[in-house]
Amino acid sequence: MKLLERITTRQIEDSLRTCGKKKTFWIDLQIGRGPKGRFRRSLKTTDRMVAISRAINIFQRIEKPGQMKMRLSNLRDEFSNHLKIRRRSSMYCSNVVHSFNSLIEVVGDLKLFEVHKRHVEKFQDTLLLQIRTMKDGTQKNLAGQTINGHLRIYRSAFSWAGDQGYAPKENPFKGFEKVPEDSVEANFFEPEDIELILNTMSNLYGEEVTAVYILYLMTGMRLSDGLKLQWSWIDFVKQIIVFPPVTKGNRDRKVPLGKKSMEALKLLQMKGYETPVFLSKEVIEEYWANVRSVTGIRGKFHDLRKTVNTLLQITGLSPYFCKKLLGHKTRDVNELHYSGYPVKVIRHHLDLLSDMIWNTDSDPTNEASDMNAAGLSQADKNNALPQIYDEKL
Repeated sequence: MKLLERITTRQIEDSLRTCGKKKTFWIDLQIGRGPKGRFRRSLKTTDRMVAISRAINIFQRIEKPGQMKMRLSNLRDEFSNHLKIRRRSSMYCSNVVHSFNSLIEVVGDLKLFEVHKRHVEKFQDTLLLQIRTMKDGTQKNLAGQTINGHLRIYRSAFSWAGDQGYAPKENPFKGFEKVPEDSVEANFFEPEDIELILNTMSNLYGEEVTAVYILYLMTGMRLSDGLKLQWSWIDFVKQIIVFPPVTKGNRDRKVPLGKKSMEALKLLQMKGYETPVFLSKEVIEEYWANVRSVTGIRGKFHDLRKTVNTLLQITGLSPYFCKKLLGHKTRDVNELHYSGYPVKVIRHHLDLLSDMIWNTDSDPTNEASDMNAAGLSQADKNNALPQIYDEKL
């Protein structure tokens, strides 16, 4: 059905018809060729002015050709293509397709103007009842993070569709409270574990392979970011890596380089590798699995990023700068998924608390006053505390 590019108020007024005993107004307008091009709809009112207002509102929503036929499956394809043009990651685009397939499976392939908040509630309730079977055979309900992730995608897609004129401006996915998310304890490695892993890696595969893992550890890179890394992105003078917008997040990300990172990069550059990370994804994961089986240390390769985030916050770096380093958009990701539970540090502070309460010989306030009298800065005071994590990596 080919819609008219513009329908005037005069055409709408001329197309009004009354029907039934109550003289309810209908709109009857030929907007395309043939019998299928005839547009008829009840306006559900006996007031002529109200009928005209409702008819105008209808045709404002179908201003573009084919808009009334736009369905969830069409939005899935259009929105994913839009994201690819915007150079969003392939993983996020595939998540969009998966989310829309899940929605269509529950509520059907509805037209965008038919989607109502009751459909959102139905979808949300369905997901809350879903059971996932884990790799170890256990079963549990779908995580709140997964449900909220779906809703974020739909909210973003419908906002974009509303701007394009494909959907009503009122987004049916807005205004819903988030499903409570479980704070998942992040797996991270203690410094002695890292030292054991790197020593084992060096003994098994040599210093060049170990340098790649040190680079991942000391920069907090994702596995995919490291595989894309080019020598031209590295400024050896300023000691910084500038990731272009092709990486996740669609924006530049600057990663400072410490002395260990610089040593690893100079070693790899001296060996003449075309890219700093000369290993493939499969080889990196295979070597990691072998080292993990030899050392008996549990954890995934991605836990190196969680280790960096946790240990940097222990040293006193602000969560804001940790977020910037890891390339996250919000601090919630760091707090919920990337902050571990440093038992040694917490135990140390509990010991300080016990000394403060029960040991009357040593008064912590005297130590603090001595620091103030010496004119020490806050950073010097932090360094004056016992160094729990002072092992060399």
